[in-house]
Amino acid sequence: MNLLLEIGGWAGTVLVVWSLTQARVLRFRWLNLTGSALATAYNTILGIWPFAAMNGVIVLINIYWLIRLNRERHSAAAYAVVEVAPDDAYLLHVLRVHADDIARHAPLFRAEPADDERRYAFLVQRGDETVGVVEVLDLGDGVGAVLLDWVSLRFRDFTPGEFVWEESRALAGTGLREVVRPVLGARNVGAAAGGAGDDGAGSDGAGSDGAGDDGAGDDGTGAHGGRSARFGTSVLVGQEAGRAESDYLERVGFTSDGTTWSRQIAA
Repeated sequence: MNLLLEIGGWAGTVLVVWSLTQARVLRFRWLNLTGSALATAYNTILGIWPFAAMNGVIVLINIYWLIRLNRERHSAAAYAVVEVAPDDAYLLHVLRVHADDIARHAPLFRAEPADDERRYAFLVQRGDETVGVVEVLDLGDGVGAVLLDWVSLRFRDFTPGEFVWEESRALAGTGLREVVRPVLGARNVGAAAGGAGDDGAGSDGAGSDGAGDDGAGDDGTGAHGGRSARFGTSVLVGQEAGRAESDYLERVGFTSDGTTWSRQIAA
């Protein structure tokens, strides 16, 4: 019994310390709640009442924040979507600060738009904190490609980008009727089929123009990748969507044909 008690006490200590290393808000709260609950039980059994009381209060605080965070998770009242120019100084600052993290999720994304690009950019705000960025490239013919749908590490367990697609109707005034995202690996399929070739998504880290001088081409292939018969336009451009994002994309109204995720934009 004493051995099990000691194991429980040390487990609580480890979890509390580990929680303090977490950048993600939700993960921090769950780990801290579990650790402080174990510490409360440990100190109560041993009759160390000051530490039992302290950890008991921490348990209640964590429960309060977990309820609040989950309640606000899909609440439009907690988040605001702010449209900004794609070359806005603050937007570019946010993208530079988080460049390494963004590169891991959207390696072809380029922060500064090319002169011949038409982009739409949106900041997702929680109070005065920027927690997400969404950028969409206008491909023409009423179709836009999602260049970036990024969430800051602190809110990675949440999906604040959904407010661009759902609650705010932020894209309604852009003239776009549809937005698309390639499924992870779809570019490689397009290149193998001859759709992208050497003019594909590009090797210079560009999430939009890609290969540069050759451009998109009059036939709609070129730097934007392979042509989609369904859309009649090139869509293999932008931030690829991995399997882990399927639930998120389906919840915010995207559908997949196996190569491309697409969502209709209400006028």
